[in-house]
Amino acid sequence: MQNRTSISIAATTAMVVLAVCNPNGAFAQVERPQRQSVESNDFYPAAKIELKCTPLSIQFLSEPFSLAIGGSNGQIYFCRIPDLSITSISQAHELAVRSLAFLPRQRVLMSTSYDKVAILRHEDERWHASRTKAVEPVAGVFARPGDHFGISMVGYSSRLYVSSKNELKAVDTESHFLRTGCYSECGKHLCYGDRRGKILLTLVENADDWSTYRTHRVHRRTIRRVDSIPGTSNFVSVGEDGRVAVVDPDRDTAEAVVDNLPTKLVSCTGISSSMVAAGGTNNRIYVVDLTGRRVVQVLDDHRGTVIGLDSSGGMIASIGYDSKVILWRRQTGSPRPNLGLASSAPEVGE
Repeated sequence: MQNRTSISIAATTAMVVLAVCNPNGAFAQVERPQRQSVESNDFYPAAKIELKCTPLSIQFLSEPFSLAIGGSNGQIYFCRIPDLSITSISQAHELAVRSLAFLPRQRVLMSTSYDKVAILRHEDERWHASRTKAVEPVAGVFARPGDHFGISMVGYSSRLYVSSKNELKAVDTESHFLRTGCYSECGKHLCYGDRRGKILLTLVENADDWSTYRTHRVHRRTIRRVDSIPGTSNFVSVGEDGRVAVVDPDRDTAEAVVDNLPTKLVSCTGISSSMVAAGGTNNRIYVVDLTGRRVVQVLDDHRGTVIGLDSSGGMIASIGYDSKVILWRRQTGSPRPNLGLASSAPEVGE
């Protein structure tokens, strides 16, 4: 584990919070530096926005590097990094946007509502909804990394859906009630979590054979989120039992690294090969060191359940039932940057 060095930052003695309203119903906050003692590896809130709807899903994008946020009003908000200014909005669904998945090589963003999947493509510097497809009620969508145009979905049933030859194929999981899923970073493994606390693993070798599973019982209650851990083939899972677990498909193991956190955990993200974050119904984000098997930081800027997390380049993006979106950056030992605010009005996509 990296050494954590306390440093003192000399800056202004007061905090100035700037808030600017914009036409799409969100405002950004910028925190200027103040004198305080921090640790060099700590995360701090670098930017915030608050939406008029409840954000329900979040996804980092590339080309350009930005953030997509799915709202309870069926809209997807596209935000610039680092200040989270909203650059465009797409009305992708009539109902809430439950999940998002990004395929960088194809520059395609997938979004799901209760019974529809939408495909958005990046053209002419904007995101456009190209088509939608009706499906059974969907709990989440996730994309296979790499060259393959691969997506999978889990429904509120015993079925999962996988892309095979440009079609969605339904696979029966023998009465396992799936809640979440994810591909490994290498794209070779697929991991699912169900409502009974079970982890299901399959090796992605044959596009026509998704029937072989390995099962682990690592949670005592519903698994709410599974995510890949960067730089490895492993997964992190969190559940309503307050447990953070690591699943290693190569060694065929699954074990808890942090147990009995004082909340139901409903979101997680892999930050690095040795660090993950988990969000709870107590409005907090727990940063967990996998090597030391302990919580190293608690982030508590949300005032509602931390419903979604994503990470990229060592940054964390979080959304909560308080309608806030927060971008967290790591302290580098220098004063916090004075981030600029949005200067241009957003463009609304069709």
